[in-house]
Amino acid sequence: MSSTNRITQATFESVVRENIDEFEMDESEAIADAVAQFLAQHVDLTNIVRALTMTGDGDAAHPALLALNNLKNGPTEPDLRCLIASCENDPACRSMVASNGGYAILYGHMTSRGDDLALILDALTAVVDGNPDLIDDDGRKFLVEVIADDGASPGAVRAAVGVIKEGCSRSEGGRRAFVDAGLVPRLVGLLRSRHGDVELVKGVCRAVRMLTVDDDLRAEFGNAHENAKMIAVECDGLKTLADLMEEHSSDLAAVAEFCLTLSRLIVRNEFCQQVVDNGSMTRILHFLENFMDSKSLVMQILALLKTLAG
Repeated sequence: MSSTNRITQATFESVVRENIDEFEMDESEAIADAVAQFLAQHVDLTNIVRALTMTGDGDAAHPALLALNNLKNGPTEPDLRCLIASCENDPACRSMVASNGGYAILYGHMTSRGDDLALILDALTAVVDGNPDLIDDDGRKFLVEVIADDGASPGAVRAAVGVIKEGCSRSEGGRRAFVDAGLVPRLVGLLRSRHGDVELVKGVCRAVRMLTVDDDLRAEFGNAHENAKMIAVECDGLKTLADLMEEHSSDLAAVAEFCLTLSRLIVRNEFCQQVVDNGSMTRILHFLENFMDSKSLVMQILALLKTLAG
């Protein structure tokens, strides 16, 4: 039977308290028992936060909310790392933090551009994951400014790119707003101005691909094709990728990102011809020869060659 029933967070916590008070269970046992009870009743616990601590007065204290409350008074590394750890693999926790003003609190701190900007942006990435519409126009403008700032630290730029990727995921409105904010030339510009930072380059490739998909079921149509054309032609993205493929030709993970990204950009016959003319085809064949031991990369390269062949 599918899980169709739902409960509130308060209902879950009340059962945990009952297990502790009435059956003298310890905290972890009480939580595990509550989970087992509800799953046996086919209750959907997707949006229920299970990582909680019961206080002396019987209330539930969520580590993420405690950290968020502390962050209202200023960013500290322990609270930011707690927020990241709590949200990274827990959609329910992300939803809870978002509904308790998490975006506004983090945005208020990141605009100061302090030394902890990279960590604040990492925390924002964790919160925005699965909640792309949290980012507003001011946030998008700020993120584009960060990646366009030659003086920004490498960590801050990498983190900003991570937020941008999540802000474009499954959100056609978010993608269009980022494009309107001038994102595309700034992203491709990063591939040129910071080409030696391979971790950043890989992150930018992932963000670029997010602009070339139509994955928002709410949108009647998307601009993936137009975005790919802008990246490939107006911003000279195909030539930029060709240069990167030569520079980082020995980095398997980077090569995989380049092949995946190139596959998303060659949406017209003339783009495929450009890949041949700029020498990328030769490099792709070299990759196939040099990385035969990597099954996943070989499959990506073969898929790319199939796309190039039309």
